[in-house]
Formats: sequence, C-alpha cells, structure tokens
Amino acid sequence: MGSTMAPSVANLLMAVLESRIICNCKINIYWTKVLKYFRCIDDIVLVYSDNDTTEEFMMWLNSINQSIKFKGQSGASQLPFLDTFVHKHVDTSTASLHRKPIDRNTLPHFSSYCTHNLRSNLPYGQFLRRKRNNTSNNDFQTTAKDLELPLMG
Repeated sequence: MGSTMAPSVANLLMAVLESRIICNCKINIYWTKVLKYFRCIDDIVLVYSDNDTTEEFMMWLNSINQSIKFKGQSGASQLPFLDTFVHKHVDTSTASLHRKPIDRNTLPHFSSYCTHNLRSNLPYGQFLRRKRNNTSNNDFQTTAKDLELPLMG
C-alpha cells in the first residue's frame, strides 16, 4: 500500500476476516484441523495436521474475496514469518533471523547527527533483536557478527 495508514487498515481488515471467517468454525470447515495459529498485522501462520488441508484451505480462502489474495506454503521445512525463519523439526520448531533480499541493513553512523539516546541504544536494540529472533546460540553468534561491521564502520 505504501501509506502510513496501511498497517492500520491491514490490521483492521485481517481482524474482521479473522473473527468472521478464518477462526469461525461454523464457516471455516478446515478450522478443526488447525494445530497452531499466529497472526501479526497481515501475516498469518497456520499449522495444519496434513498438507492436503493446507492446499484446500488456501483455495477456499482465496475464493472469499477476489480483491484479497493469500499466498501459502505447504510441506515446507522452514518458512518466513515476520523477520524470522521458522524451522520445523520432528518434535519441535526453532527460529532464526530472516532478512528480506531488499533489506540493506543500513544503520546511521555513530558520528552522524542523532540524539545521544539513539546512538547509545541502537547497538543494544539491534543485538537484542537478533538474540530474541534466534533460538540457537550459533545462529545468534552468526547474525551478531554480521552486525559488527555496520556498527563499527
């Protein structure tokens, strides 16, 4: 959308769809097979008990409103959700930091004209984000190393 109101409009639209259609077991015949459900603004993750249900659900969901198109993945061992990759394992799931290909990871240089609070809190916030979004300590160490160069440069 591009507008500053876009996240608010997307969140309102998805809240209406969620309450009236997606999570309504009277309308959504696939809801009983949902194992996990997560949503943030307009990003949804649904975990189903089988891949066939996922395909059928996506076709049903895209037939509801022709102006809204949902994209989905089934059978994937990992999928992007927000700024993480969720990895599926046999008994559990893990997460690691995901950056979109268009992400340039640009940070203001420490000597740039910024408030003292921004300059001193930016590194902490960026490292904390990486720590929270990586389940594995090895993944955190790797993404933390990637952050050192932009912060030191």
